[in-house]
Amino acid sequence: MAIQSQTRTPSVVTSFADGYGVGAWIIPDGANVAKMKSGGGITEQLRLAGFGFTVPAGATVKGYRIDLNHKASQYSGDFQVLTETVKLLKGGTLHGSNAGNASHWPVSPGVLQLGGDASKFDTSFAPADVNANDFGLSLSVNMVSPEGAFGDATLIDLSLTVFFEE
Repeated sequence: MAIQSQTRTPSVVTSFADGYGVGAWIIPDGANVAKMKSGGGITEQLRLAGFGFTVPAGATVKGYRIDLNHKASQYSGDFQVLTETVKLLKGGTLHGSNAGNASHWPVSPGVLQLGGDASKFDTSFAPADVNANDFGLSLSVNMVSPEGAFGDATLIDLSLTVFFEE
């Protein structure tokens, strides 16, 4: 059988205070975008869910690909934004390995692709899990600001692709 895929964008975007973040993400009403302004540190989790997948009940999930369209803005000093943590969510709980790769966010918009058709991030989800409204992912970034540098991180949009075989 051939591998099939579905690509979706989230309908639910929230900033989740996990006790470690440096502040809440700014999310315009009804938007699939977010911005974080900071003088430095690891951000709160940006949680994205409600993708609306319709993977058939008898299918086997083979992998996930995350496409982050993102950028960093530098207002002063040697400010940098690095991808810190990217994990899948099931039932609102973090699962699997960290897909974050400490990549630098570009000043001009750019797409960071994580995973692929055989990358399950050390998870084993059934179609019902992936189809659930609370399935999604969590993202945090490290806003590196030596000597008082300041800037922001902007998630322009994000899509998640689920690869499966019937």
